[in-house]
Amino acid sequence: MRTQRLVEALLACGLTRSAATILRGTHDGQTDGPPSGRGFRLCSEPEVAKWSFGRMPPCGAARRYGGVGGPMSSGAFPQDRSQSLQEQGGKKASAPISARPFGVHIRMQRWKSLIVLIAVPVILLVAQIVIFQFVTLIEGPADPLKPALTPLTILAVGLSTGLAALIITALTARLANVPWQSLFRHNRPFDWRRLRVYLLGAAVLVAIGGTVTRLVAPESTGTGAIEIGTTTLLIILLTLVAIPLQSAGEEVLFRGAVVPAAGSWFRGVRSAIAFGMIVSGVLFALVHVSVQPWFVSYLLVFSACTVVMGLISGGLEAAIAFHVANNVLAGIANAVYSGNGADVLERGVDSGPGPAMIILMLMNVAVVIMVWLIERAKRSPKRSDPPAGGSDHQAAQ
Repeated sequence: MRTQRLVEALLACGLTRSAATILRGTHDGQTDGPPSGRGFRLCSEPEVAKWSFGRMPPCGAARRYGGVGGPMSSGAFPQDRSQSLQEQGGKKASAPISARPFGVHIRMQRWKSLIVLIAVPVILLVAQIVIFQFVTLIEGPADPLKPALTPLTILAVGLSTGLAALIITALTARLANVPWQSLFRHNRPFDWRRLRVYLLGAAVLVAIGGTVTRLVAPESTGTGAIEIGTTTLLIILLTLVAIPLQSAGEEVLFRGAVVPAAGSWFRGVRSAIAFGMIVSGVLFALVHVSVQPWFVSYLLVFSACTVVMGLISGGLEAAIAFHVANNVLAGIANAVYSGNGADVLERGVDSGPGPAMIILMLMNVAVVIMVWLIERAKRSPKRSDPPAGGSDHQAAQ
């Protein structure tokens, strides 16, 4: 009897019969009596009397069925229900938000984002320590400030970065409660054709940037005479195999995981993008273990450009393609000019090409412009065919 009066009161308030049915408990398979759902209670008649159309009741029904903006206030669930739960202090992490661009499309609670931000450099370091133990057993200890890019070192870098990327992908997807594919693209499937197009375009621009740098400041490159031997060929082979894995792994780590994790600290899109870009750049520079100011500046610009590529294209394809093209071509050039030996990385303050890095920074910006032009061409409306009547009229003339 009390339930019947409650239903009549609901209908009198202008709510739909579906809302009344929910409160009667039929949503849980009951035909009468209070619902049995966890955390759900039937609203009392004094509470019902306070309701107005478009305003949610202060009872458990509102909390269970979406809160403000839920099905009983707007007639439909919000576009991202898990985001609504997070904003209300719920325990569920957010799912990808279609209205936000790639990079800040995943939101998670702050303590979870901290786990991701700490785990990325730690897991990468641990993976490198474990895998490089085998390199040390074979080649002996190496100078950490001047590591030699031997064939085994190149292979170890690729395997350790790829392993770390797999672990971080699974961890981030688990903490954010999203599919793992969300770290690679947003609002569309991963596009392998897009990856190939960007790989070709980035390779051309990287080759131009490297050539200009060598012509303008040849002393800054620190390379010797061209000499190709067995060691050189082996380094080139492993560069083609392992460096793409290392480059793609770094993009997954620092752009696919770090940027969304850091951006989760801000609700505003611009603030989230800016903070994610800063944190990603800082961590990306730290893991390269260099104190050379120009090289650190280049790493920060490189990281910012790859974040922008993701914002423009809606995925990691452009950033991965650029990173792969940059590292592979640089690795091949270093191998060719290293005199049939292993190239040595200088990480001191006075090492590196110095101001010539500005040329490579401009090359990074050029790749961003290329991505923007290609994406704009993809989204521009195609010309429609002339109407059939118009063509017939022209033929008659």
